[in-house]
Amino acid sequence: MSNPNIESEVQKCLKDLMHIRSRVVPVKVGKEVVSSVRQNFRSGGFYGDTWKRTKRQDVPFKGAAGSYGPLLFNTANLMSYTNHIPGDAQVTIRNPVPYARYHNEGAESKVTPKMKKYFWKKRYTKKWYPYHEIPKKE
Repeated sequence: MSNPNIESEVQKCLKDLMHIRSRVVPVKVGKEVVSSVRQNFRSGGFYGDTWKRTKRQDVPFKGAAGSYGPLLFNTANLMSYTNHIPGDAQVTIRNPVPYARYHNEGAESKVTPKMKKYFWKKRYTKKWYPYHEIPKKE
């Protein structure tokens, strides 16, 4: 029942296991995580939990604008640039988009008078309300 090449077969199996651990598993895990992150964007939630409804969703827009879910992407850059870098027995999930950190962690920004003026001006133009009538000032 003894095998004269048992040591070489054990070494071969060990080499195969090390390859699976260091290369195959990180690639599969990376692909799965990136896929689930992108699915979270599409479904408007975080692993089954939906995000809080926005004020924009509660306004009764007409047409297609009324059927949009939470505004998660305009250009889909944040979603599409999420990628993985497999390493030796590890995988790094990253997103090189500069604003990805602020999207995940949030940020505080100071609203200047110039910014207020700009947005109030935009508020009462047709560009801001493309799908319904501009509200009357009271």
